[in-house]
Amino acid sequence: ERATDLIVDVQGWFGATGSFIKPVAGNRVVDTRNVNGTPSRLAAGQVIRIESPSVACCGVKGLVVNLTSADSTPGYLTAYPCDAPRPTASNLNTQAAYAVANFAIVPTAADGSICLYSERDTNLIVDITGYVVESGP
Repeated sequence: ERATDLIVDVQGWFGATGSFIKPVAGNRVVDTRNVNGTPSRLAAGQVIRIESPSVACCGVKGLVVNLTSADSTPGYLTAYPCDAPRPTASNLNTQAAYAVANFAIVPTAADGSICLYSERDTNLIVDITGYVVESGP
């Protein structure tokens, strides 16, 4: 047995009433490894904005995303609503020489956007896999 330090960040919860997750086929919305034939890495300290594609059935309250960092150094990425301050918790911890992926449910800003902050230079891939909506399917 080995002792370890543990950090737990609660991102939210779902109750018997309220919002629902509407899964969708993966939709790649960011891939900085190849933008029109030219790599476009995120720089350390850079923030990018992702607009939520509209969902006809219901109000979008959040995005269900898969975040992947590649060709980075140890650091982190944080996802958050663009109209809110950037939180101190990370959604993805990057590693040197490895591609690292993580699932996140991110609340959207009033205009449906989320922002992604990168502490280190990295390639970023973002796939939307679902939406948090106000009413059920």
